[in-house]
Amino acid sequence: MRNAIARVYPDAKPQLCIFHINKSVILHIKRKWDKQAAATVLRAQQQQQQQPAEPNNEAPAALNNEPNFGDDDSRIVERINRMAAQGEEVGPVPETVEYSRAGFYKLWIYMLYASTTNDFNVAWERLQAFFATQPAIIQYLEETYIPVVQEWAACYTSRNLNFGHRTTSPVESANRYLKSFLIRGSSTVKQPSIRRNTSQWRTPTWKRRIAMI
Repeated sequence: MRNAIARVYPDAKPQLCIFHINKSVILHIKRKWDKQAAATVLRAQQQQQQQPAEPNNEAPAALNNEPNFGDDDSRIVERINRMAAQGEEVGPVPETVEYSRAGFYKLWIYMLYASTTNDFNVAWERLQAFFATQPAIIQYLEETYIPVVQEWAACYTSRNLNFGHRTTSPVESANRYLKSFLIRGSSTVKQPSIRRNTSQWRTPTWKRRIAMI
């Protein structure tokens, strides 16, 4: 599909759905998180601070018991995606975060929503430095998402004429609406009927989006 879009629509700016990206990233952080490495880092930090060991080295505890995507993971993804829907500002990149999956998520959020490429680069550099003892997760991000960063990071996608869309849900709902005209997969419908009804359905939404620009 990527090659076809590039050939047919060479000026198009493709974007990746951040809902699916976040779901994948949260799951891989959960599966690849090195608990032993985290415990070692926390012990070293506590020895430096001379504090009793009370590590908070995980996100919600329920995430530790199940290697697959669960309800707690879904809530994390929903919270991260809600920031895009509500247009929340993330502010300056924190100097430090706690060494935990929650801390990893926090820097990932800055990578997603940083308004400038400089802030994005700072967040990515700090994530790599602070979580250097989690090489499997860092490698996953480096190989999977950094090469296509211009298709999902807000500091790049905000330059596109996308009316604020960062997920595929609007397209999915439009596709479901169009399919409602079909009785079965091989059937056809009259194009004017689709065009008229689709225009009436989407025009209010388009007007609202344009007014926000």
